[in-house]
Formats: sequence, C-alpha cells, structure tokens
Amino acid sequence: MNKPAPDEIDAALNLLDRQIVDKDGRMAGTVDDLELTEEPNGAPYVTAILAGPGALSRQLGGRVGRWLESVHERLHPAEQTGPPR
Repeated sequence: MNKPAPDEIDAALNLLDRQIVDKDGRMAGTVDDLELTEEPNGAPYVTAILAGPGALSRQLGGRVGRWLESVHERLHPAEQTGPPR
C-alpha cells in the first residue's frame, strides 16, 4: 500500500467509525460512511460525512441492512432520502 502524500489522508482509516463532536464538545454521532466525488483528473475527494441508520444500513448489508434501511425510509419524509449529511 502506498503512503499518502503530506496533503492527503486515508479517509477510511482516519474517518470511518470515528466520533463526531459538536462545537460544544458533545458527542453527536459516529461517521458511518463517506460520500465521494471524482475530480476531472480522476482523484476522489470527500464531499459529505454520512451518519445515522441510513448510512449504517449500507455498511451492514444483507437482511439486517435492508431491514434497517426500510425502517429508516418509513420514519423519514420522502424529501429527506438517504442518511444525514
């Protein structure tokens, strides 16, 4: 595995499953997934940190993941599809 350049980080290693802390220092959740966008040169960059059951369900996969995602969709309005950003 290549070592990241000084201005790069390994997003999966340094962000996933880490605690999110609000401006007052209180725990606000956990980073469950990342949304990536590709630059024209092909390099990906993080555009959103995803948290909550909607994001976690995709990580779990299988029957439990599908069940969790369906519960999440039923409890949230249609205009708020997907996990919080």
